[in-house]
Amino acid sequence: TLWSLDLATPEEAARSYLARREEVLSEEARVVADPVAHLDRELGSYDWYAHMSDAPGVLAASDRHWDCIQEIRKKVTEADWERLFAKHRPA
Repeated sequence: TLWSLDLATPEEAARSYLARREEVLSEEARVVADPVAHLDRELGSYDWYAHMSDAPGVLAASDRHWDCIQEIRKKVTEADWERLFAKHRPA
């Protein structure tokens, strides 16, 4: 977990937090640098049912996310797109 109660001092907790933060940032940089991994992650987190919402904010966020996905799509092959789209779209 991010916060661990078994750390003896605030300094240890701070070091643990900073180390975990660095791991997360490194992983983020790795994913974003690899368009296929980035597309896989974004399709995996896309709300496929947002269009059913009555909330304008939900629809707007979904549209922005889809636009982001389409920008990433331009960086991958059509075969990768089709494979990842099939993997993540609802049945």
